[in-house]
Amino acid sequence: MRAYEPYDTVVNQPFSNIGDPTLITPYDMVLNNAYQTRLDTHRIEDYDTDLGYDQFIGKKNSSLSQSTRLNLDQIMNESYNSVVGIISDTDPYEIEKSYNEFAYAPDSSEFSSEDLLLGNHGESIVTPAPISTSKYDRIVPHNSRFDWNQRFQDILELPQTTTDEVLSRYERLRSLGNDFIHTAKTFGKIIIEEIFVPNEEKTIRPDKQMGGIGGGPKYVYCGILFKYALDWKGIYKGDEWAMKAAGHEYRGCTAFAQCGVDDLHVPLMCIMDYRGFRLIAMSFLPINTRTMIYGSHDGGQSIFASDPIMNRKMNQVGKFLNLKGHTVGMSKDKNYFYLPTDIEGHKGHDSRYYALDFARVFPPTKPLENMPSSFLYYQFRPEFIKSYHIPLSSDAYAKFGGTENKIHNRETDEATEFLINRCAKRVARQLDEMDYEHEEALSKIPSIMHKFGVNIRYLGYVRQHVKKKSVQQLLLIEMVARVVKNEWRRKLRSRMLMIKSIAEEIYRKVTRDYFNLVLGVHEEMSPQYWDNEMRTQLIEKYPPGILPDEKDRSFDLKSEIPLDILFKRVQTLTKVLLSYEANEQFSLSPNAFEIVYPDIKRMGLKVKPMVIISSAEARALYIESTRKQKRSNTAIRLLKLSLSHFADAISAGADNKDLILNYGDAVSLYYFFILLTLTFPSIRTW
Repeated sequence: MRAYEPYDTVVNQPFSNIGDPTLITPYDMVLNNAYQTRLDTHRIEDYDTDLGYDQFIGKKNSSLSQSTRLNLDQIMNESYNSVVGIISDTDPYEIEKSYNEFAYAPDSSEFSSEDLLLGNHGESIVTPAPISTSKYDRIVPHNSRFDWNQRFQDILELPQTTTDEVLSRYERLRSLGNDFIHTAKTFGKIIIEEIFVPNEEKTIRPDKQMGGIGGGPKYVYCGILFKYALDWKGIYKGDEWAMKAAGHEYRGCTAFAQCGVDDLHVPLMCIMDYRGFRLIAMSFLPINTRTMIYGSHDGGQSIFASDPIMNRKMNQVGKFLNLKGHTVGMSKDKNYFYLPTDIEGHKGHDSRYYALDFARVFPPTKPLENMPSSFLYYQFRPEFIKSYHIPLSSDAYAKFGGTENKIHNRETDEATEFLINRCAKRVARQLDEMDYEHEEALSKIPSIMHKFGVNIRYLGYVRQHVKKKSVQQLLLIEMVARVVKNEWRRKLRSRMLMIKSIAEEIYRKVTRDYFNLVLGVHEEMSPQYWDNEMRTQLIEKYPPGILPDEKDRSFDLKSEIPLDILFKRVQTLTKVLLSYEANEQFSLSPNAFEIVYPDIKRMGLKVKPMVIISSAEARALYIESTRKQKRSNTAIRLLKLSLSHFADAISAGADNKDLILNYGDAVSLYYFFILLTLTFPSIRTW
């Protein structure tokens, strides 16, 4: 998956969404003017100076001499930088609306191209332009409000010598993260809702020139690259597995961000799940094909390792994550990496070092016999890799695993056996010691498993080692809830592509009907569903979690599960929110409850932000709470919010000692204020 474009294709993308596609854009006009101005100041012997920059792009690889091409390249770059300076503080919406008005105005010739870009043509701009895929979104101006990457990196480089500076940094990260997520949700929702719409009729059109064969169509809008997690090339053997690979992209990016390697940068990123589909949204980076200095973009045929500084940084990351160094390269072009062959490292146009394509950072677990492609999406968790007694190779079982591939594969197999036997038993012992109510215990199961480096897909191995019946029931609820989540997503995807409708009512009905099937509302179909489909999926997805007596079809699996607890967990996993009244009635009579259409209050878009954003929110709230000592009620409220964000960051994979220490400080302070207000009620607003 490629998150960048060659410079030539960026500046020449047609302005395709409005009016006549042959019309020149304001950007083209200014760039051409800037180019001609600089051309006039140079003497280029074998080049017709009446030609513009677009003709140069067409001729640059033809019969021009090398010196001429180099001179013209220099002028091209100067022109580009000049235009970027002009539009750096201009709202892209205003640019596009200016162009709309210019293109259809009868006397448009009286306006200059700079006027068009700056909106100075007689009338103030008060409304945004229609959404498009114009190059104003592709070429993100420096310091514009849509240059998410520049803003993100600038904030990360702020000083942290005083408490005020630390708080300011966290607050700015929080603000940027919220803005980014809001923008990504707004346009990501549109992209997903229009997946079935022909490309020429889409509100936001896919970018046909974006490279990569994984995932699905890619979109660029408002400085954000959107990538579908779909198995459109049949690589993963199913969309569910492509979505898992997208999750690994997010997890790898999180791991890089937490390594603490100086001057090694990652994009701002989040994952969105909506109507059964998944999108990755990431900030557009200032890179292109010519900035790549590490890794491979062609499956190991070409290996980049040209910058000693970048090589050292990437090796630091690999060693920090306990990854095994190995030979990489499918041709004579070989090198020695601690990271997967197909990761990419770039030195951006802003002189920063960037890493991207993180989907295979962590080594795969042993592939399943009936799923040979599972090495692409079944991986070890970072907690396991960092604590395992030997480093493992990220390229195990991959075609470019190197000459020592058999050794890598054997080590991976041994580590998998250690994980499902030794580590799963440790989790089982910890769970047997729990003494929580159902709802609280269910929410803690994933974090406990992750603490020991055990993936959720190994719930079955944990369950077979658990002794307590109550814990076995909890794990069965969790397994069923995840089967329901994945099947619900599949049904939404299928119905959306079949019905081809944006209207939410259809998908609410799909949700209602499937949930009622699980609840047992359908007297004939529900028992068949539980006896056949549910039991089969549990056995396939969570071996050996279904105990021998539960495999027997005479065993009533549904009767073992408290349905109200199950559906509270399902609501958390799917972001389908039932009304308060429905949940109340559900709790009173769980075995006789039927979901009706009005019960579904919301079918939300589920977003997972970067851990660095969640932790910044948590830390900012914690620092603010320490400054509210004279208002203990306010401090308690801030601390509760802080603890929630700390928990989100840690459960999302944050493996940072300082963060965990901050979390402990916040917990201690929270209980201190609680004790204080209980002991001395009069000082609640002291």
